Amino acid sequence: MVKVLAALQASKQVIHPVLKVKLEAVKYIVFDAPLGRLHMQTGQYIDAMFHITVPLDVSLCRRLLRDFADKPKENLLEEISFYLEYSRPLFFDDNLKQTADLVIDGMLAPQKQVEKCLAFLDKVVR
Repeated sequence: MVKVLAALQASKQVIHPVLKVKLEAVKYIVFDAPLGRLHMQTGQYIDAMFHITVPLDVSLCRRLLRDFADKPKENLLEEISFYLEYSRPLFFDDNLKQTADLVIDGMLAPQKQVEKCLAFLDKVVR
């Protein structure tokens, strides 16, 4: 990921490591980085960081709906137990909020979230 971001930021064309398609350098590179600027390798390539905040219960529900839509439901209770015992602390995002340039309410409609991002970019980048 680091090599791809560095190449794109340098306006170079790269081949997607999995899909094997050409990626062209563009004005904005959007990528999902759960740790944002806190990720040592990729954080240095983030010019503008947006953090979408969602209540933990909603986040869990969305993840379960996404991950278990087409899977057997037998593992659902196991997944919820794992979340409570191990992964829940990973979702506390105070550090991410502090390093973000814009914090967005994840309960807003996706189009509204996009509009907020674009409005921010219009003010800061353009």
